Amino acid sequence: MDNNDCTSSEIRSARSFGEAVKKVAALPPSFPPRPVLA
Repeated sequence: MDNNDCTSSEIRSARSFGEAVKKVAALPPSFPPRPVLA
C-alpha cells in the first residue's frame, strides 16, 4: 500500500505540475518567461 500511495502522490504531483505549466504557458507574453524544465 505504501508503494501505491507513493505512486499516487507522484502522479498527483505530476498532474499539478502539468497544470502549473499550462497556466504559465497561458499567461500573456508580457509576463516574464520562466524556465520550467532544466
